[in-house]
Amino acid sequence: MKFLYLTTIILIGLALGSFASVVIHRLHTKESGILFGRSKCPHCKNALGAIDLIPILGFLINKFKCRFCKVPISIKYPLLEITMGLTFLFTTLITGFNQPVLLAYYLILTFVFVLLSFYDIFFQEIPDEISLPTVIFAGLSGFFLYLHPIKSLAIGFLVPVF
Repeated sequence: MKFLYLTTIILIGLALGSFASVVIHRLHTKESGILFGRSKCPHCKNALGAIDLIPILGFLINKFKCRFCKVPISIKYPLLEITMGLTFLFTTLITGFNQPVLLAYYLILTFVFVLLSFYDIFFQEIPDEISLPTVIFAGLSGFFLYLHPIKSLAIGFLVPVF
């Protein structure tokens, strides 16, 4: 049963890694529709099909190239997917399954951490559109889930101001 849970966590991480690459690209290019709109090849602009969007497998099936224009696909996409899948696995192994709310909290922060890390690696910047809501989410969650003493949360909010 544990194997099934961990496999599911890895698959969710891979899928969210694929989604993170869309978020990174659309945030950087100021393209609208992060949650909506079809994914497309950045070179030929053809809409990608379902088979193209399967994390890692789409990359392998298409032999590392766009199915339409045959331009090589950057290794950064499957690397992001694998990194997200593995960090989700490690986060789950460290946190355990006993506290699902706490696990969900840590997985959300893991998603954002990996997304921001890759964004920073690619563009040497950290977008406020992601980091500021994450700070608010982490602070409020920390307060309502009683993860940290109120004094520690207050210090954490005040330190970046100064």
